Amino acid sequence: MSNEINDDDDAITPQGDAAASSGGVTVGGNVGGNIIVGDHNTIVNQYPAPESFLHQLPAPPHDFTGRKTELDELTKAVDRGVTISGVQGQGGVGKTALALQLAQKLLPLYPAAQFFLDLRGVSDSPLTPAEAMAHVIRAYRPNERLPDDDGQLKAIYQSVLHDQKALLLMDNAKDKDQVLPLIPPHTCCLIVTSRQHFALPGLYTQNLEVMSSDDARDLLTIIAPHLTRHDSRITNELASLCAYLPLALRAAASTLAEEIDLDPADYAKQLRDEKTRLGLKGVTATTGEISVEASLNLSYRQLSDEAKRVFRCLSVFPADFDAQAEDMICEDGKHKQLSELVKRSLVNYNREKKRYWLHDLIRIYSKSLLSVEQKNAITLRHVDYYLKLFIADEDAAFRTDAINLSEASAWLSGLEEKMDLTNEGHRDVQWAIKMFQASLRIRFDDTPENPQETEQA
Repeated sequence: MSNEINDDDDAITPQGDAAASSGGVTVGGNVGGNIIVGDHNTIVNQYPAPESFLHQLPAPPHDFTGRKTELDELTKAVDRGVTISGVQGQGGVGKTALALQLAQKLLPLYPAAQFFLDLRGVSDSPLTPAEAMAHVIRAYRPNERLPDDDGQLKAIYQSVLHDQKALLLMDNAKDKDQVLPLIPPHTCCLIVTSRQHFALPGLYTQNLEVMSSDDARDLLTIIAPHLTRHDSRITNELASLCAYLPLALRAAASTLAEEIDLDPADYAKQLRDEKTRLGLKGVTATTGEISVEASLNLSYRQLSDEAKRVFRCLSVFPADFDAQAEDMICEDGKHKQLSELVKRSLVNYNREKKRYWLHDLIRIYSKSLLSVEQKNAITLRHVDYYLKLFIADEDAAFRTDAINLSEASAWLSGLEEKMDLTNEGHRDVQWAIKMFQASLRIRFDDTPENPQETEQA
């Protein structure tokens, strides 16, 4: 552990009654003001008593909206005796706001001390466990020189929290290795937020999703009340364009609240542009003002090169998909990188259906990282996979000797007539057909640069 943890001032320790009886001057303890010591009644101007910093918890956002189910589940877990709670999910989904709301609710149970610390998990320099422990120890003992040895430091950390009814909110954790040494004694409560999914002994986790449509509309109108005077369809569209992500919702509503001459209907038209949506800037408890794109980039930077490549390829999927499709289309053997992206909250997963999907804004961000050539290449792989999967007879395969767009389009029309595309099991091939239409234009050089523009069709 770095020596930066130690105070620059020399430690001051009491020498006991022996020093006083010999006429020496003794300075120590936590007594403030002037004191008289020794045989000569020497007056010493003692340092003021050190101040403790035991109540550090910020207030939750005043416009906190929704999350009743999640908050109730977390509170009930504490009532059952859980002392370590985790809120996990993608950037901008409102983890810190929910954790602060939970902490506020638990205050009567933990009156002795409340700590809030940003562990900087997605930064280039996350806090070390030693730095986090030192932060808590100094709240109790601000003038104590701390040891360099991590084991000794952990012993002090556990000692200062022993028998304390203290609440610790460790925000933005990197991974379980960062959090494990910070688990306090059982009399305390630890709340951890993270973009990464991990397990710890005794940890109860709440995976936070985007807001419900009702809660999203409520948040918009709380921040921008004049929205209630407009057609409700405008508010609905704004919520949908923000993909119900709290960071984006807060940013859009704040823009409308601040720019009083901005018509909500006109603003909704602006947000139909994907780049505009990525540029939405909202405020978080730990990063201050940050755009949706910048928030996602914090997670993207943490990925390996191979995980980054697969993440970019995933933008080709317009909706949910299975592991086999991802494996073949993204060339990700045994979907290893896909699992890593799920772990880092960049891809969602439904256990019951065994299907994966990207949040709308994450997919837009992922697509923005691809060049035109890369977009076209992954589109063709996507089309090829699904057409081969759903077309049984060899005669239906695309004729590679087709010489023009008209001939290829005629083949496609015949294919659609042969297939029952009303079957829900053919959702993927329905999209593949649309993508294939784009790929035909690419093949015959009759297309806009971005083949995924057909998505809006």
